[in-house]
Amino acid sequence: MDDDRRSEQSHPSALRYWICSTQRSGSTLLCDLLTQTGCHGAPEEFLDVRKTEYRVLLKQAGSRAKYVSWLLENRSTSNGAFGLKLHWNHGVAFVRGARADLMAHARLGSGLQAVRSLASQFDEPRYVWVKRRDHIGQAVSLYRARNTNQWVRSDGDATARRPDPPFDADEIERALRWLTRVDAGWERYFRRVRTAPFVVHYEDLAADRETMLTTLGAYLGIPVSSSIAPRLKRQRDDWSTEMREQFIATRGLSASQ
Repeated sequence: MDDDRRSEQSHPSALRYWICSTQRSGSTLLCDLLTQTGCHGAPEEFLDVRKTEYRVLLKQAGSRAKYVSWLLENRSTSNGAFGLKLHWNHGVAFVRGARADLMAHARLGSGLQAVRSLASQFDEPRYVWVKRRDHIGQAVSLYRARNTNQWVRSDGDATARRPDPPFDADEIERALRWLTRVDAGWERYFRRVRTAPFVVHYEDLAADRETMLTTLGAYLGIPVSSSIAPRLKRQRDDWSTEMREQFIATRGLSASQ
C-alpha cells in the first residue's frame, strides 16, 4: 500500500471542502491563503477541463471515472484534508463529459443534479461560498482579465501589466450577466441541498483578513493562522475605478450597485 493510500485510510473523517465561486470573486486569494497553511489541502481548479493541468492530472489518474478518487488520494495534505476551487460551470461540464464546449451551456437548473452527483463523489464536502458585493467592479475585473489574459499576479511580480482594453459597456454588461448566472447556479444549488454555506465576501476578507480566516478555520474544523499574508498582488487600480464609474453613468445606475 503506498503512502498516499495509507494517509487517506488513516483519516476516515478527513476534511473535504469546496471553494464555490465565480471568476474575479477573490477565490484565488482565499485559496492561496489556505494552501499556505499546509493543512487545508491545496484548493485549485482541478475540474477546469480547459486547463493543461487538468489533462496532465487526468492522464496520471488513468480515466475520468477514477479522477476524483485520485485527487483525494494525491492532492490532499498529510492530514487528509482536501480542498477544491469550483466555478459552477466547471462542475457541470466535468460531470457531463469533461468537454470544454459544455462550459458556456452550464445553466442554472439544468446543472443542479450534475453538481449534486459530483458532491457525492467528494464525500459530501463542506461549502465555502466566495462572493463580492461590488458586482459591477467584479464584472469590470472580468472584462479586463478576459482581454489581457492576466488573471493573477504575484506580489513580487515587477513585470509590466499588459495594455488595458478600452471602455466597452456592452462587454462589461456581458460579463455582469455571466457572473450573475453562475452565482445564481450556486444559490439554487444550496437551496436544493438545504444547506447554508460559509460565505466569504471579498470585501470582508480584504478589510479584516485575520478575523475572516479565524472564523473560517472554526467552520472547517482546522484552525487557519491569521498571520498568513497574501502572496498575490491586488489588481484594482485607477483604471478599474474609471471603468466602473463610466459603466454606471452609461447605464444610468446607482453608484452603490
